[in-house]
Amino acid sequence: MKLSATAPDKYGIHILSLSFTGDIEREYRRNYFQQSLRHVRISLLLAILVYSVFGFLDALLVPQVKEILWIIRYALFLPFALGVYTLSYTKYFEKYIQVALSTVILFAGLGITTMIIIAPYPGSYSYYAGLILVFFYGYTFFKLRFVWATLAGWMIVISYEIAAIWITPTPLEILINNNFFFLAGNTIGMLACWSIEFFSRRDFMQACLLEAEKKKVDEANRQLERRVEERTIQLVQTNEALQKKIEERMLAEHALQRRIRMEQLITTLSTQFIHLELDENDIGIQNSLNAIMEFSGSDVSYLNLFPSETYDSTDYIIHRDWLVEIDAEIVNEHIYVSPWLIDQIKKEKNIEIDDTFDLSSKRAMEQKAFTNIGIKSVLRVPLLIKGKVVGFIGLETRRSCVKWNQEHKSLLKIVGDMLMITLERKNAQNMILKSEEKYRSLFEKSKDVVFISTPENKIININPAGIELFGYASKEEFLQVDIDKQLYFDMEDRKKYRRELEKYGHVKDFELQLKKKDGSKITVLETSNAVYDEDNNVIAYQGIIRDVTSRRELELQLSRSQKIESIGLLAGGVAHDFNNIITAVKGYADLTMMTMDPENEYYDNFQGIIRAVQRAEDLTRQLLAFSRKQIIETRVVDINNVITGLNKMLYKLIGEDINLETVLSSGVDQIKADPGQLEQILVNMIINSRDAINQRTEQASEKKITIETRNEFLDITYIANHPGCLVGDYVIICISDTGIGMDKDCQSKIFEPFFTTKERGKGTGLGLSTVYGIVKQNHGNIYVYSEVNKGTTFKIYWPKTELAEAEFQEIETEKKVVGGKETIMIVEDDDEVRNFACEALRSLNYQIIEAPNGIQALEIVKQNHKRIDLLITDVIMPEMGGKELAEKIAGILPNLKILFTSGYTDNHIVRSGRLNTGINFIQKPFSILDISKKIRTIIDN
Repeated sequence: MKLSATAPDKYGIHILSLSFTGDIEREYRRNYFQQSLRHVRISLLLAILVYSVFGFLDALLVPQVKEILWIIRYALFLPFALGVYTLSYTKYFEKYIQVALSTVILFAGLGITTMIIIAPYPGSYSYYAGLILVFFYGYTFFKLRFVWATLAGWMIVISYEIAAIWITPTPLEILINNNFFFLAGNTIGMLACWSIEFFSRRDFMQACLLEAEKKKVDEANRQLERRVEERTIQLVQTNEALQKKIEERMLAEHALQRRIRMEQLITTLSTQFIHLELDENDIGIQNSLNAIMEFSGSDVSYLNLFPSETYDSTDYIIHRDWLVEIDAEIVNEHIYVSPWLIDQIKKEKNIEIDDTFDLSSKRAMEQKAFTNIGIKSVLRVPLLIKGKVVGFIGLETRRSCVKWNQEHKSLLKIVGDMLMITLERKNAQNMILKSEEKYRSLFEKSKDVVFISTPENKIININPAGIELFGYASKEEFLQVDIDKQLYFDMEDRKKYRRELEKYGHVKDFELQLKKKDGSKITVLETSNAVYDEDNNVIAYQGIIRDVTSRRELELQLSRSQKIESIGLLAGGVAHDFNNIITAVKGYADLTMMTMDPENEYYDNFQGIIRAVQRAEDLTRQLLAFSRKQIIETRVVDINNVITGLNKMLYKLIGEDINLETVLSSGVDQIKADPGQLEQILVNMIINSRDAINQRTEQASEKKITIETRNEFLDITYIANHPGCLVGDYVIICISDTGIGMDKDCQSKIFEPFFTTKERGKGTGLGLSTVYGIVKQNHGNIYVYSEVNKGTTFKIYWPKTELAEAEFQEIETEKKVVGGKETIMIVEDDDEVRNFACEALRSLNYQIIEAPNGIQALEIVKQNHKRIDLLITDVIMPEMGGKELAEKIAGILPNLKILFTSGYTDNHIVRSGRLNTGINFIQKPFSILDISKKIRTIIDN
């Protein structure tokens, strides 16, 4: 019987069902089945035999109903019992054994109960013995569990009561006697069955307890044996370890003594090198080699260095060596080396030969060489500086062989590293001397300022560049400067700089405004760091200062130019739209005045409209000039002639109290320009100078405006400080006055549009902006120089041209509107401008075809191309511009004449404001007179 190792004291037995609580119930049933299976089979066979044999009694006792009783015995019970017997040989029997056996007992009991009812009196009494036998079998012999046996027994009793009361009524006194009999037999059977199962379960539990205790004892014995075995092993190991420790201790004590001696040796050698001068290095190296030779018991010690140049595996020349031998009799002039030995050293491998006689046949050359010299053992260790092999240090024996150990290798390694540090220190000092000389030269020759200062605001060192930048006479003078008081314009800059240094310990490209000796301002970028002592206290500041004054000025000029360019784009767009409006207003006013009697009461009103339009034209012209979108017709001119021709008008502009002087250089170069623009520049500049002179409240020494011209070549030095300029020949137009002058802030804004220093309503702020735009449109440059209460000078640099001056004569044109009968197509996207142009030209007897855009115009030309004499088209239109329209029409009507009109340039028919060759153009706003003359000029030519 195999029992669970689980302690059974954790389980109990239910008093009625007799079931264990816990997993032990399953083991009990498995054990019960295994032990009772054979007994159950025998019991089934005996029950079948007895139940069958009693059939003979049926024939003797109740022959009149024997056939019915035999059916119960042999047809019902016997097959069922045999079936259960057969089931006992299957794997399912363990699961269903209780159900099967209790059913067999129930069938047997029901069969006998039926026989008692069927059998006639008095034969039926004999069958009560069979019922008692069934109870006996069910409660005892079959070994049924108490629950199942009790269930079967009471079902038999209940079935009898049903039959005796309702099926075949039995006399009361007999029923009472029979019930007493059945109940007594059933009760006795229950007690017997309960007792059998209880004691069976008790024995099983005791067996489990014994098995568990046995396992505990066995486990305890095993643990005891294991602990004894482990302890025995520990004792043996401890004994061996103790013996080993004793031996190791003896070896360690010996090694420690050697280690102490070696450390003392190394300490002595290192101390020696600390106190040696660099020129005594060779003595120190010889002493060190001698010391390690004596310590190791070797016969020879040496240190060898390779050449500093790169060497290959075949180059094994020793650059320099130090050699120490213990006995003069075995002195050798050279340390033996070979390609293989050098190659091993180069690979940072130690050469460790305990006995040169045992070298392999592959190293026959080395073996022969060592033997000839008399070397027994060799140890060589590579020497490295910054990871590069530079040589080796070695020991040799000539008297006897030595087995080299780690102590020998460590000694050579440590001493070798120490000697390399010494040699490297010597090299480093030589390099420092060279470096100091180099950096002294850099310090003195640097174009940037290099300085060292103290936290107490004193300069303690500065290079010549710093003295020159700040404008001091000597270094001694500059070292007396107080940084806070004499170098800073704004102490907030100084405080911010100090905060950055204190926070981060350094600053990089920190921009400052500093003061030169003469008080002028310079812009610098400073990169510096704090210098600390051992207690982390700041003791100095050191750094570099770079002068970026010119760069910042260039950046400011570039920023200003970009700003003006952006505003110019906006102004040009506004002027374009405004020109369309002016064209319509001016045109309709002209049309009305053409048909109106001058004596009409509204005639003067329309003249007022024309005057207002002319002022608006002037404003848009200035906007276009400023934005560089004004369409110009340039030719070669002599600037002196232009100025001379304007003298009379300029005198009238400035008044009699201001003197106008012209200093015109003879032989001044020709320039290419629009004369009208040049006149506009001169007028604007002279008016500004006049107003500046009149603004002076104190009495000026002289009220004077000077106009000068001369030639000048701008070289690379000049353009480096003047962005936008190109190297080349220029004509300078210089206009100076003795006016109120301007401060730096005013000068920085003087060319900005709408900036003015005049009273409200007395200036548009477009005068100098217009000048600036015209100059830039013609690839020139303009600069201003001014001081408050001293006056102002404007210099205009205009590129010279190699072309010859064109003859020019003013032609007085008749101010008469001329018409015609030709057919003209007008293409204009602005409805007001288109309507005015159509009405005006119709009033001059022209045949008009109109289109609001290029696409419709192209369709009309395709259908009416034989009737069109002139195409007038706006340049800038949506979907299809005037230039594209002209190109497409040229493919249809190659000889069609075209007149472009626009109030704005966009590089379609102009380049940088200049008309392309062969282009007919009229600029908005235009009058009826202007466009009528232009049309006749084009058609008649």
